[in-house]
Amino acid sequence: MWKVVLKRFLVMIPQLFILSVLVFGLAKLMPGDPFSGLAENPKISQEQIEAIRQASGFYEPWYHQYLYWLNNFVHGDFGLSYTTGKSVGTLLGERIFQYIQPVIIYSGNYVCNRNSYGNVCGTL
Repeated sequence: MWKVVLKRFLVMIPQLFILSVLVFGLAKLMPGDPFSGLAENPKISQEQIEAIRQASGFYEPWYHQYLYWLNNFVHGDFGLSYTTGKSVGTLLGERIFQYIQPVIIYSGNYVCNRNSYGNVCGTL
């Protein structure tokens, strides 16, 4: 049993790596950049947007950007939200329970109903 679990886990690691490269690559192919939405804000000048691009490493080669992103992701640093200014990890932490709660409820409901339906059907 443990061999199967270990084998599947070891197969999962390169799959996650390939998936992360694909997602990062597709994000880089999208038109515009992550900061183009900031141009609509009248409080932010083009010089400030350009400074944000420079600070974020936007002009670095894609493989440098990917390695920087991967390093931050592994360490749990998801960056700052450009709309609220808060840490993305904090924002996720504030909202994760409202997404997990229905999963827990429906999973428990499924297990209870599955067992009761099995008992009822088994006695018929």
